Amino acid sequence: MDRKTVIVTFTFLLLLAGVGTASANLLGINITTPDGNAVSGYNGGIGQAGEDNETEGNPSTIQAQAWDLEGMFLKGNSLGMVGGFEFDTGVIHNGIDYTSGDIFIHVANSGLPWDYAIRMNFDPSNPANNTYDILALTASTTYVPPTDVTSSGPFKVGTGYSVLQSGLPFSFGTIADSGFSGWTQAESAGSPNWVGDGEGIHYQVSGFDLGFLGSGTSLTTHFTMECGNDLLTGQSTTVPEPATLVLLGIGMAGVGMVAKRKTAQ
Repeated sequence: MDRKTVIVTFTFLLLLAGVGTASANLLGINITTPDGNAVSGYNGGIGQAGEDNETEGNPSTIQAQAWDLEGMFLKGNSLGMVGGFEFDTGVIHNGIDYTSGDIFIHVANSGLPWDYAIRMNFDPSNPANNTYDILALTASTTYVPPTDVTSSGPFKVGTGYSVLQSGLPFSFGTIADSGFSGWTQAESAGSPNWVGDGEGIHYQVSGFDLGFLGSGTSLTTHFTMECGNDLLTGQSTTVPEPATLVLLGIGMAGVGMVAKRKTAQ
């Protein structure tokens, strides 16, 4: 094996190791941003993933884990969320079932308040049937506000939109202090670590593919539940293909080229 082959092969192995490390965390990169809707001064106003502590320190909200929205994450193109809020069934309070809203997406410099929305269609009896639709919004789109904490709005898209894609699958799972259901320990690892934080059950929804936005799109995301008790926002730049996979492809191609050249000689 000549020197060039050794260098390219070593690079390939390093990239392969990097891909393995990245895949150990289901959630991906934390893109959570403080939403400015909490009482300042309570525990610094920031939760463990970077969200504001509405449900922990805001007297105008119900302060309980069942209403807590905790983090937004992006792994490659895949958007996900974590919270104590049960995304699939919602939470019943005073006989009313407060359900999940749409996930709103704003593209930088678009001129619209929101450009797209992800609408989750849950089947609590069989999560394998969960699907989502991507809604394309316009200047004439109307929005449904939360029923209680209106400052957390918008809750859902009202009228004036078109369906860009529909029937796409996504994942739903739980994780608890006492054990795992839906997630594996490796998938929950990283910072923040949702195991042993004393808050009980966490729920996650993930697998919302943002590849339709295009390479290098700067975006802001937004989610709240029907009552608006908590609010979750995020900010990031999408990358349609994870850089490690691109580099891995280049490394494999390099190995092939060197081997071919050596055979020709």
